Amino acid sequence: MRILAVGQHAEGVIAIGQEATGFFALGQFATGVIAIGQVARGFIAVGQLALGVFAVGQLALGLTFCLAMLGAGGRAKGIVLPIVPVPPRRKKMPKLGSIAEARQNGSGWVRATLKKGAGTEILVSAGGESTPLTVSPDLFLAAYSFAKSGQELFVELTSGDRRSVRLRAMANATEDRSGVKWFSGWSIVQLVLLAVAAWGYMQFFVVDFLDFVVRLSQDFMVNGVTFV
Repeated sequence: MRILAVGQHAEGVIAIGQEATGFFALGQFATGVIAIGQVARGFIAVGQLALGVFAVGQLALGLTFCLAMLGAGGRAKGIVLPIVPVPPRRKKMPKLGSIAEARQNGSGWVRATLKKGAGTEILVSAGGESTPLTVSPDLFLAAYSFAKSGQELFVELTSGDRRSVRLRAMANATEDRSGVKWFSGWSIVQLVLLAVAAWGYMQFFVVDFLDFVVRLSQDFMVNGVTFV
């Protein structure tokens, strides 16, 4: 068993060559736990064409992570098709208070409804308390629409003068935040693609690498350990 193998067809713990197979492999065609080459297959694969659990390359397939100009994988950077379904991030429920508390503390979230007042005035109503609302131009159209519909909202208020409070942000109070939806049509497609990718990884890396490990073990039993 060679610790360091160098040559056109190199096999060893560390392999460097045109066709390199090892636990660390560096070559034009590299196969290993860590593989670096033009064509790289491994657990961690880096190359122009890379196949691995973690893969980096121009064209790459990474079951867990993929960084590529073009590829497919789990977590991804680049133009990469995501093949691992990930639940959407669950929105946190804001800590709610009253209009009076928002005034007192300087800001706060309130479960409230918006109502139309005189002219273009908008009122915020919560817990039996209503007060005029100062709305910035970028939020005015959305706030006016919600005021017409009477839909309940989470609104973030900041304290203004004694007569009014200012609207900082709005969120939908009727949105389901109780759970995470794992499966959708696209999630099922992703699972199918992941299964195909895992099969390809087994066929094009795991089988060949296990054959190498068997050969390396047999060589160790016969010849022992040599550095080169």
